[in-house]
Amino acid sequence: MEKLAGAALVAGWATAATAAEDGASGPLGGIARLIELGGPVVPVQLALSVIALAIIVAKLVQFVRARAWSHGFVDPVARMMHGGDFAGADAALARETGPVAAVMKAAAAGRATGAADATVREEVERIAQAQLDSLERGLPQLGLIATISPLLGLLGTVTGLVGAFQQLARAGDRVDPAILSSGIWEALLTTVIGLVIAIPAATCYGLFQRTVDQVGRRAEDAATRVFTVDLYRRFGLREDPERPLAELQAAE
Repeated sequence: MEKLAGAALVAGWATAATAAEDGASGPLGGIARLIELGGPVVPVQLALSVIALAIIVAKLVQFVRARAWSHGFVDPVARMMHGGDFAGADAALARETGPVAAVMKAAAAGRATGAADATVREEVERIAQAQLDSLERGLPQLGLIATISPLLGLLGTVTGLVGAFQQLARAGDRVDPAILSSGIWEALLTTVIGLVIAIPAATCYGLFQRTVDQVGRRAEDAATRVFTVDLYRRFGLREDPERPLAELQAAE
């Protein structure tokens, strides 16, 4: 993903430079015009927008391929294990992919070896952390872009206003309101660009981070249900996701 973002950055700079040099019409000409009006902050903002878009697309593809939202198999597999149908549970798990499935497979495989639960839990936690690290890769950069884009816009606005008032001061008695209004319009352009970048970047960052957190909780729940199989089998209880501990305590 870092390679994709780097390639997108180079492409964005190349596009902007070509438009500025050739005076191209259409979208490229519009980019060149934005750079001309907004000043040196705009190229940085455009580069950040390209990087943010590359990260968002890459994360969407990764989440879909990894089936990050897939967890409906956990309940049926847990019920099979609690009923003693470990062969059926293993077969059902073998057909599943994704972070939650990987963690549940590791827990089931570890318990099947007869190793101590503490040792198996350490390995399961390692696998779970590796899965979460993979899903989180690129999100800090996206969050940083969402944070600094409005600040860059504010910086461009302030520097633009400084330039506008300098032109107004140089005009002396021959003050033309058009000079000030034009300068303010150009200065505010960087703020608009910063907000246009920050809003979708912050939205996607929040959605992606929430998905990662949900995957972590579901993976922890799936692993715990594998380790507590003996409790349910010992008391012959039917699992109630709403009150599992209450049932166990009552049975004791």
